[in-house]
Parts: sequence; structure tokens; C-alpha cells
Amino acid sequence: MVPITVIEREENGWQQTSTISPSTHTGPLATADSTAVLGSASDQSIGVIYERQSGEWKQQESISVDGRTGNDRSIRSVAIDHGTIVIGETPKGGRVNTGKAYICEYLNDSWKLQSEITSDAEQDSFGTSVAVHNNIIIVGGPYSKTVWCFSKEDGGWEQNQRYSVTNDEMSNSFGWSVDLGSQGAIIGDPHYESSGAFYHIADPTDDEREGTYYTGSESSTSFGSSVAIADNTVIVADKNQNTAYLYTL
Repeated sequence: MVPITVIEREENGWQQTSTISPSTHTGPLATADSTAVLGSASDQSIGVIYERQSGEWKQQESISVDGRTGNDRSIRSVAIDHGTIVIGETPKGGRVNTGKAYICEYLNDSWKLQSEITSDAEQDSFGTSVAVHNNIIIVGGPYSKTVWCFSKEDGGWEQNQRYSVTNDEMSNSFGWSVDLGSQGAIIGDPHYESSGAFYHIADPTDDEREGTYYTGSESSTSFGSSVAIADNTVIVADKNQNTAYLYTL
């Protein structure tokens, strides 16, 4: 298996500090503090958890779903924040069925699968992208140009908002990438007007709060293919141009 390189910021700048060597084929990766989760390509396992101990990343446990097979579904996205992990899963080979997102929580010194969430639509690629921050989860479904927002209430996760793009001529990938932070939600739309864009919503749980579109340059072809937010800083990638852009909100 191809190892994953870990780069950390130290006193003398960014340095390669260690590697993670998966025991199986893996997919997307997310980290928070000293925990990393890798989306798994095996049947029942949907994620593998690693912990940093004495400077090295060591596999601790895996998250499994009874009865699941990986023949017709793919783990497309993962996100972690404090004691919550979200893992997005979509069907293979098209839009025949909707996807889902698995929610795992850290309880009694281990990660446990707590619930699954799905969309209110079919053929939407729900689960292509996921993000979690505090008690909010957002899930992207770019085939339907929709992002769903869920909040934790009374111990369960409930959908409270849904954002969609209705202009087919301008966008057909809204929700391809998402991220959440203290300054709101970032939603990538890499096919917006052929160059790409990202959308910022200061409070995704507020149905009266409008967002703002930021578009790529004329040379962009997939601006918004991946996004990240930390405090008031946003990073947006254009994978076709091998370029990342830095924004301050």
C-alpha cells in the first residue's frame, strides 16, 4: 500500500514528520488534533482510525457496518471534529440510488457508529462531500446541485436546511466540495460557468442568511474542486490548474 506522508508545521517551517501506512486500500482522509480517519475500501469497514502516539501514527480501530458490501458503493468523503466523524458514501457507476452519510461518535474510549443520514431526494450523489463542526453537519450532492445541513438536537441529527442551485446554465456541480468552520460553510462549485466558484454562508442553519459567490479567474477550469476553512481563512483548489488560492473572509 502507498504510505501517506504527514507534514507538520514546526519552528523552522513545514516539515515531513512521519508517515501513515494503511494495511488496506483506503480513500479520503481527515485529521483533527492527534486523530486521523481514512475512508476504507473494504466491505463492512467504512473507516480506519489512527492515533498519534510519541510522534508516530498507529492504527487503533476500524468502523464497520454490518451487512454492508463495497461492490456497489464507494466511500467518497470523511470529516472529523472533536468527538464526531462523518463518512460519506455514494453508489458506484451512476445516480441510480441516493447516497448516505454515517455518523460516528467517540464514546467510552472508542469510536461507535451512531446513525445514518440520507437525503430527501433520489439520484443526488448525497455523500460526495461532508463536513462537521461542533453540532452541525453539511453533506453535498452535486448531481442535484444541493447541500443539506443537519443539526444535533436532543441527541439526534435533524435536517434543518437545504441549499440548491436552480440555474442549470450556470452551475451543475454545487456541493462537489464542502467545509465548515467557526466562520460558516464553504461550498465548492467547480463547474460554475465553466471556470468554477465557491459559496460562503456565514450561518448555514439560518434560513434567512444569504451567501456570497466567489468565482475563479478566466484561466480557471475547476476552481472549487476542493475547499477548506479555518477561522477566517479559506483555501480553494483548482485541480486542473494545480493551483490553490487563499482568501480572508
